[in-house]
Amino acid sequence: MNKTIVTGHLGKDAEMRHHNGTSIINFSVAQTDTWKDRNGEKASKTTWFECAIWRKDGQSTAIIDYLKKGQMVLIEGRVEAHSWVDEKTVTSRHTLKIEVRNIELLGSVKPRSEESQQDSSFQSSGHNDNDLPF
Repeated sequence: MNKTIVTGHLGKDAEMRHHNGTSIINFSVAQTDTWKDRNGEKASKTTWFECAIWRKDGQSTAIIDYLKKGQMVLIEGRVEAHSWVDEKTVTSRHTLKIEVRNIELLGSVKPRSEESQQDSSFQSSGHNDNDLPF
């Protein structure tokens, strides 16, 4: 089973791109753990998660109107490993990204535009691994 659940804040506004009839919404989520160290001092560590929502063109992508910097979200998805060759440096690159299956907007939710009226939860349709651009 490959299932990941993360709650955190978006680091910047989500971006959408299109590839072979698919809309891909990319965003990053920061999750911070806090604790007291041996001396009783507050300590914290932030982990960044790269995330993607895949939709077939023509399916609703209105969720992007709500995915803006600072928005708190709960995401559920699967971790995908991606590899590619950086054309500038001709080196092999690798990354892990969460393919989002479900997303819930937490806290106050305000769309980027007032025209956008969307429920605060969204379910991704997923994608076929053969459609991956990398």
